Amino acid sequence: AMKLPFDEEYTGAAPEVYVEFDGKTIRRMSTTAPTGGNLTSADQNPADVLADYLTNTTYGKGIPDADIDWPSFYDAFLYFRNGGSPKFKINGFLDTGTKIFDNIEEILAACNGILTYSNGTYKLRARKQNETSVFSFSEDNIIGAFDIAVPPKTAKFNKVEMTFNNVDTKYNDDIKIVDNSTYLTEDNNTVLLGKQDLTLCSDATIAGNIATWMMNNSRNQTTIVFECSHTAIDVEAGQIVDITHPVVGYSAKLFRVQEIILTENNTIKITAEEYTSSIQI
Repeated sequence: AMKLPFDEEYTGAAPEVYVEFDGKTIRRMSTTAPTGGNLTSADQNPADVLADYLTNTTYGKGIPDADIDWPSFYDAFLYFRNGGSPKFKINGFLDTGTKIFDNIEEILAACNGILTYSNGTYKLRARKQNETSVFSFSEDNIIGAFDIAVPPKTAKFNKVEMTFNNVDTKYNDDIKIVDNSTYLTEDNNTVLLGKQDLTLCSDATIAGNIATWMMNNSRNQTTIVFECSHTAIDVEAGQIVDITHPVVGYSAKLFRVQEIILTENNTIKITAEEYTSSIQI
């Protein structure tokens, strides 16, 4: 709030006032339910911000602390913090008139994170390099046929424009552009442009890193859908698994689980997307 006293001798118009917010004070992440408050800061850890939004009863989802898997959030917090040189940080605002689901997607887009719901709790996962498989699939536990889909040309990019609010230009809209000449050659020199807005990012380097991941990931989105036995009952969405199958020439090929469904036939249906370690950030 700001109070501007009236002066009869002033004959000008009402002044334009610009305010730069430092950010909301939120709880600090820990291995258990976070307590205490972070220092007010505009560059906050995405794990802290997401936890606050999920649990806040005024403007967030209002999820009880007991329904949050805090160790997973803390693990992501440490990864995002990167020893004090943040890989990702939140600096922006959420519109409370927007659907909660969409706002959560905004937070996840700003840190390249994955939010899953498993065994009654919400878990946060960071996409990382060198993730290891938690389960192996083969002819021994895959039941029946499976479907494989490669990304269509319309889903591939060789150039990405990322719009963000650049702190260096007083938060005016800026665009970070990344491209790849090798991809362009593969696409017969046809520019395949992808565009995205990062409303919670104000750092040009981070915006560029996310844009690069978006471009690289669009080239590595082979998806497989199959049913398997209950030996995989403990596999969770977001985890890495490996698949070996002679029909398609897979030998311990890595995939990230996207969805798990218990079917009417009492089998487990898994949808997974190709995992490429080198493109993770």
